[in-house]
Amino acid sequence: MLAEKPGRFDLEGMPVWWVLWADADYRTLVIGTPSGRMGFVLNRDAALPADRVKAVRDVLNFNGYHLDQLTEF
Repeated sequence: MLAEKPGRFDLEGMPVWWVLWADADYRTLVIGTPSGRMGFVLNRDAALPADRVKAVRDVLNFNGYHLDQLTEF
């Protein structure tokens, strides 16, 4: 898997993962597929603070993800 452009990871020439957003301190990272079918959030701590929850939702919504299908694990 190579990154042809920063935050874009391809497999055999096909885009697989895009880094959609990272907070200023790299505590939270939003990754998604170019198609918008799947995305996920990585966070350094177990709890995601309310300000970053809002930022994550805003980023996913802006990029066309369906917020009603979000699942928290």
